[in-house]
Amino acid sequence: MKIRTSLLLVLLLPALTWAASNLQSVRHSSEEGKTRVVLDLDQGGAYEVSTRGEPERLVIDLPGGGFDCPTDPRSVGDARLKRLRCNRLTRGAQIVLDLKAAHRYKVFALDAIPGKKPFRIVVDVFDELRGAGASLSPPPMDRDLVVVIDPGHGGGDPGAMRGNLVEKKIVLDIARRMKGILDATPGYRAVLTREGDQTLSLYARRDRAESSGGDLFVSIHCNTAQHKSARGVEIFYLSLRGASNRKSQILADKENRADRVGGVMGGNGRKDVELVLDERMRTLMQRSFLFAKEAHHAARKAPGLKSRGVKRAGFAVCKNLDMPSILVETGFLSNAQDRELLGSGEGRQKYAEWLAQAADAYFRKNAATLDDPLFSNRDKLVYKVRRGDSLTRIAQRFGVSMEDLAQLNRIDPAGPLLSGQRIVVLADERGLVHVVKKGEHLSGIARRYGSNLAELMRLNGLGDENRIFVGQQLKVRANSERRVHKVRRGENLSLIAERYGVSLQAIMETNHLLSPDRIREGQELVVHGGAGD
Repeated sequence: MKIRTSLLLVLLLPALTWAASNLQSVRHSSEEGKTRVVLDLDQGGAYEVSTRGEPERLVIDLPGGGFDCPTDPRSVGDARLKRLRCNRLTRGAQIVLDLKAAHRYKVFALDAIPGKKPFRIVVDVFDELRGAGASLSPPPMDRDLVVVIDPGHGGGDPGAMRGNLVEKKIVLDIARRMKGILDATPGYRAVLTREGDQTLSLYARRDRAESSGGDLFVSIHCNTAQHKSARGVEIFYLSLRGASNRKSQILADKENRADRVGGVMGGNGRKDVELVLDERMRTLMQRSFLFAKEAHHAARKAPGLKSRGVKRAGFAVCKNLDMPSILVETGFLSNAQDRELLGSGEGRQKYAEWLAQAADAYFRKNAATLDDPLFSNRDKLVYKVRRGDSLTRIAQRFGVSMEDLAQLNRIDPAGPLLSGQRIVVLADERGLVHVVKKGEHLSGIARRYGSNLAELMRLNGLGDENRIFVGQQLKVRANSERRVHKVRRGENLSLIAERYGVSLQAIMETNHLLSPDRIREGQELVVHGGAGD
């Protein structure tokens, strides 16, 4: 027997003494790419996690604990987990997950929700294998680097299909494997634009990428061609002046139609952000090209992969304002050799390793550019249109030119705006201007922009009396660390605060919450500062 022990001790209670927990029930569920096991406990306490080899097992020990539920073995039998077992030991209770291989896993604890949910230990087992394939060394930065991974298509838009191979499933698996490699490396954090088989508009993908505070963005797709001999990866970066060639333009047009195929249109269809051709945008495009070159070089070195070179095209999903971005066509489903790679877990692991190594190489060569002040001297705000708004009013409110606002968002200055439509506002180096409306106060305005009262007063030379009047123009600076978190099933406020590295009190004050227990699934919470999720 081979033992690999990784001891983890977590106290769910604030007390200094350890409490022994009894297991009340065990639940499990399976979905594409992940198996979740939930252990319901009578109270919070200490637990230990370890792995055992030959055969592969994941073991959860509850020191001094017992069972208030049946202990018969339970068959799971999905792609990752054979069965669950419970062992009564002299030192406490033990729960064993019999794995099918050395799968990557994550274990975390959730506080009780009074009257609703008990204390829980949650175990997620993923398709990716621990220590399989590429391993990266920590990047040379004093903060986590965020890579946004966008699996193309999804939901009602399957993408390309050949036999039983479906693009949306293939690219999601590659994205999950890439995320597994990066998340396993200290100093990296990966974010998926979609984690399941859902329809997601191109605008929503960019919106999620920007809200994550990403440093790099990669959109993953599969290719097809009339000629079965065509094979290899194609790497694209954004072009505002047209594609490299006619084939690249046709491919970009096809991918940009994904919203219509999936039944998702961004309001009036004109919500795409028009990129500003200034020094900032030119720099982003240059860095996107550098990222594309690293992906090309990494593909040439990867066994079994072939690069068809770096190209440019106007892919809508790559029109980001905040980070270098590329779109990759991993391989041709119309080619037998590529199809064999894309159709196997081993092959998809190769694609994931290639992309992870390309991102790592880019960061190591361009570390000095990651906190470039060029990307903080212009404030950006996405404004949601309300009933009765006009472009003139919005421009006046934020102290910007109506003509610039119309050009930036590709809007007819004389045309109507739709309630709920999003308008991007870019201020100049002096920052944004907020026009005070009836009923507003300084602290509320500061919260809206992710700023604070002291900063707002300093910018506007206000005294201690904090007096403002309707129609007054206030200088504000939008906080780039403002994030929006959508509450997921089973989450509580303490866990969310810990995830973003902020205090429970801060997140309650920002969102006007009277009690930490009063949040619901799907609720959107504003988070200022922190590391992000």
